[in-house]
Amino acid sequence: MRLNKTLDKVATAFFIQNFNMKKAFSLFDVNGDGMISKKEFRDGIATLEIGIKYDEINDLMKLMSNDTDKISYDDFITKMDINIRQRKNTVSENV
Repeated sequence: MRLNKTLDKVATAFFIQNFNMKKAFSLFDVNGDGMISKKEFRDGIATLEIGIKYDEINDLMKLMSNDTDKISYDDFITKMDINIRQRKNTVSENV
């Protein structure tokens, strides 16, 4: 449940800042190597200013990739999009 709230915060921040998944990935991938490192991910989440704690960021990173040191573009896009859509569908069903 905590991870769902974290995903909600991230999805809301992306929406408010008019980020699509590709733009968000590009902003997180500061060095442009096509992978988001742990540091880049933490820094990217911090720039959203949504109050996500260190352990929540780690959990979110684990969700994004099997390789807990880096997140690929495909993993980021696929996992974020799927989880955000699931959250939207759950909210729609409960309304």
